[in-house]
Amino acid sequence: LPSPVPASFKIGMPVKRIENKNKDLIAEFEKAEEAGVVVEDELGYWEIMVTEDFDVDAFVATSGGYMTDGKGDINKLNALIAKLEAEEEKQKGGAKPLRIESLKANNGSERQVMLDFYLESPVLNKTLHELLKREAFSKKKAELKEIKEDIVSRNSEQKDFFNAIFTGVLFYGSIVTYTYDEFGIEKVVELQNNEMPMGDTGAYQAYMNFKTMDANIKNKIVAETIKRTKNINGVCPEEIKAIVEKLDANMAKRIARYNMLHDETDPLHEELNKFYTDFMNAFQIFKLQEES
Repeated sequence: LPSPVPASFKIGMPVKRIENKNKDLIAEFEKAEEAGVVVEDELGYWEIMVTEDFDVDAFVATSGGYMTDGKGDINKLNALIAKLEAEEEKQKGGAKPLRIESLKANNGSERQVMLDFYLESPVLNKTLHELLKREAFSKKKAELKEIKEDIVSRNSEQKDFFNAIFTGVLFYGSIVTYTYDEFGIEKVVELQNNEMPMGDTGAYQAYMNFKTMDANIKNKIVAETIKRTKNINGVCPEEIKAIVEKLDANMAKRIARYNMLHDETDPLHEELNKFYTDFMNAFQIFKLQEES
């Protein structure tokens, strides 16, 4: 008996594979047209704009980081994005055209004839992977811009928290609390106490809770902090001054205690050190503003 015909040789299967392959190639080709990788010149010839091999990840890695003192530096990140964009334009400007040959065609059918020629040319198919280089630039720029937005957001959130402490909106005593009025009833939210997982880190634990707290309450804290900073609603400078003086007298001892409880052997030590360095830097700036 003859052996069964392999599935790959059954009528219709090779045609289907070719159709699917061509569908993918056409989609890639149209995408390349949109990106300016495939262009039609002034004489009506179609060309693939080819650049030299370029590793976007390696370029970014050797262009200098965007961290300063262990945290994201917006200025460095902006410089890195600008450098990447300049290199992208340089690559595009230095692209060399590779013509896609085509047979003579009737008016109006030139593109289809050229496309048919492209579909049957593995060399051109491979060359069109130039598109991946362009996409690598776009992907890396989007990635860096997302990091930038995250840093800006975190910096803003941290600043809101620090100012809430400095103005007394968040009370920083043996625990950190926020007190507000809701329909005439006093409500107290504890952002830090010694029973919490990182309760012995003081304001750091409070900040972790501040980041994830209910948006409505968080907005109340920020709004009240702005009012106090601008001396609105009768909050007098003397009240802010008393809060600042109390923090000034206590923070060095508090930070020393947190560092002792979470020394260099603790994975949290470095993060705590960064946080309280930021805290004290922001505090010094706040004091200067209050004194001026």
